[in-house]
Amino acid sequence: MKIPIHEHIKSAIIDAWLMGKTRDNIASEFNISTGSVSNIIEQWQHRIGVYDANNLRQLGLALKKAGITPVKCTNGLRITNIINRLGIDEDHLLDF
Repeated sequence: MKIPIHEHIKSAIIDAWLMGKTRDNIASEFNISTGSVSNIIEQWQHRIGVYDANNLRQLGLALKKAGITPVKCTNGLRITNIINRLGIDEDHLLDF
């Protein structure tokens, strides 16, 4: 009998995949088969759309390469939006 994988584990598997881990590494980390990892990822991709899922993975890989966490990225975006709302030109930001 197959033991169901809890939703929080599935979410952690998706997070790991989005941050660039391989299916083999994820399977080893969560002690499940590579096929189960693939199934979880494919189900998620079809739920949100394969194109969007792949774009999110590319973003995750780019953030990882740059050494930026998703939280730091969103904080940077918020700061940039505040600066823009204040009317500060990015070219003169250092003068601010």
